[in-house]
Amino acid sequence: MIFRSHKQAVLSVLIATALGGVVVADAVAQSARSADRRGNRGSSKPEVLFPEATRQEPNGKASSKMSGKLQKLFEAYNKSEFEQTRALADEIIAAEAANDYDKAVANQLASQAAYNLDDNAGAKQYLQQALTLNQLDNNGHYQALLMLAQLQIQDEQYAEGLANLDKYFAESKSNKPEELIIKGQALYQTEKYAEAIPVLRAAIAASPEPKDNWNQLLMASYAEAGQTGEAVKEAEALASRNPSDKKAQLNLASMYMQADQMDKAAAVMDKLRASGQLTEEREYKQLYSIYANTENKERDVIAVINEGLEKGILK
Repeated sequence: MIFRSHKQAVLSVLIATALGGVVVADAVAQSARSADRRGNRGSSKPEVLFPEATRQEPNGKASSKMSGKLQKLFEAYNKSEFEQTRALADEIIAAEAANDYDKAVANQLASQAAYNLDDNAGAKQYLQQALTLNQLDNNGHYQALLMLAQLQIQDEQYAEGLANLDKYFAESKSNKPEELIIKGQALYQTEKYAEAIPVLRAAIAASPEPKDNWNQLLMASYAEAGQTGEAVKEAEALASRNPSDKKAQLNLASMYMQADQMDKAAAVMDKLRASGQLTEEREYKQLYSIYANTENKERDVIAVINEGLEKGILK
């Protein structure tokens, strides 16, 4: 399972993107709009991130009694004072004078503070509360839903995370490749390979520069789904784009082996051997195994083994 460690990396990058300030900016903008009567001016209208969303946006406003506390909450968060942010948010959430909008915004910011404090469980709880209150604008609401899904998947709550991703895509109408890849990877890791393939293909097609590890994930999904021919095509494309990448070449050789195309597998490995790139025991074993499964290649098996022994790579 070469993609286990990659899961964490992808999720970390995507969550960091979701926490890049957009959600907070939206909350501040909403608060400023609802505080016009206090003479707070100068806030620009935030960009509409989900123009095709099916959700009817609520018209929630901050209550006059909580406006001061909300302002302190925003200031604490923007100073990266996460413990203070969470404490202020908890005060607002518990306040009898706070309305549902106040509480939704407090939960939203508290979730990000909790995440930055490495409290994923707390972050998920705050996010769920913000979503249940259903008072955030579409920007905040759908970013909260996406973040909740990512954290659930990171914590291996795959059923919940995939359900929230399905809800997110169905309602927000987003087709961003960096979001689709989250779903494709979660499907792969739950061994739903056939379901992962169209999602991964959509992510790759939607991206002007799809990452190679996205293509590797698609290749692995094809292989696990028994679609060896398609897996080989992906491996060939990756190897062609990265002729100097040993890992891509080794993956190609492995795909050829799975497809029982031993001559092609041997050609790839021999090229790596000739350029001195076979440096690990498993790589020499892979090459002599290819020859051992090919007719009339006994001498090549011996030559590879002797070379590996002479170099001290084979034991």
